Amino acid sequence: SSGRAGWLTHRLTWTSTNTLRGMDAREPPLLGSLTWRPSWLQMPIIADHGSSMLSEGRSRQSSVVGPQTHRLPFRVMWGITILISVLMALLNFLTILVLELFVHFKFNTMQAAINRAGIGLGIFVLIVISMCYASVGVCLIQFVAPNCSGSGLPENKCYLNGSGMPGLFTKRTLGVRVATTILANAAGFPV
Repeated sequence: SSGRAGWLTHRLTWTSTNTLRGMDAREPPLLGSLTWRPSWLQMPIIADHGSSMLSEGRSRQSSVVGPQTHRLPFRVMWGITILISVLMALLNFLTILVLELFVHFKFNTMQAAINRAGIGLGIFVLIVISMCYASVGVCLIQFVAPNCSGSGLPENKCYLNGSGMPGLFTKRTLGVRVATTILANAAGFPV
């Protein structure tokens, strides 16, 4: 009936070659591929990436499956992707180096306290240093960047699904996330 959603009006049939074909009047089914899709999904389906495209004069790079929201060249898109991954790897490496310095400071101070006054003072120093690391991290989140509370996974999922979240990806939130990750790990939290 006309009142049903578009995806309910599609009929699916098996052809003689055992491929699924969509019976939608708006788009003809392609042979040899799965062509049924909901009507609300407005992405073109390209069945053969080989000779048929090249014979029509189109290159493989110009065949985009889905809407293209920018006009960046192919090399620029991959260059940005690789640059971001290299920068994130460098940031992670620096984070681990700083974390190592904080942890060495904590345990070297504890060992010096044990050597000077015994195990009791060493445990007390370890707890106080861990509490200081945790307190600085909490203060950074509470007073500098409240958007950094939590793991950030729900916020990233919302952003990737198209929801605008103001203040989510700023230099301030990146700096606070890096600093609190270091401090939480140095304090001994299971992060």
